[in-house]
Amino acid sequence: MVGVNNYPNVNEKTPEAEAPPAFAHDAFPMLRLAEPFEKIRERTARHAALTGRCPKVLLLKRGDLKMRMARANFCFNFLGCGGFDVVESEEYTGLDADLIVLCSSDTEYAALAQEVCAHVSVPVLVAGNPKDQIEALKAAGIQGFIHIQSDAIQTLSEWQTRLGVKESQ
Repeated sequence: MVGVNNYPNVNEKTPEAEAPPAFAHDAFPMLRLAEPFEKIRERTARHAALTGRCPKVLLLKRGDLKMRMARANFCFNFLGCGGFDVVESEEYTGLDADLIVLCSSDTEYAALAQEVCAHVSVPVLVAGNPKDQIEALKAAGIQGFIHIQSDAIQTLSEWQTRLGVKESQ
């Protein structure tokens, strides 16, 4: 499902897919693997049409070059599948983000989380799953984690809801 659940075209805000034709026999229901992702993108597109603004996610890249780039690339694809506007920067001020994702190495997350969470009013997530630091990062203000074991449909839907992207009316 390249382009749907990974490597999305982030400039395409509304999925181009058409509904499949009705299946002639009731014995085998039609299953489309891309449909949950298409519904998420449609939800974001509807929100943008109603509000004039797509939710903006900032990938805050700091620290170890290899780790920050790998995690930022992962999150760009992950969150891009939700139809969010995704920007990357080493700074968090003045970018009008609705959500910030810290992209760094596990050893650098504690200090980065303390700095960023103390200075922003939007939710902050961590790219990765630093198991031995999760409670300390939550105490610093981190509100979630995005990593390879994250359920993309559940995570994208949760953040749509938390960012005020309404279900279909």
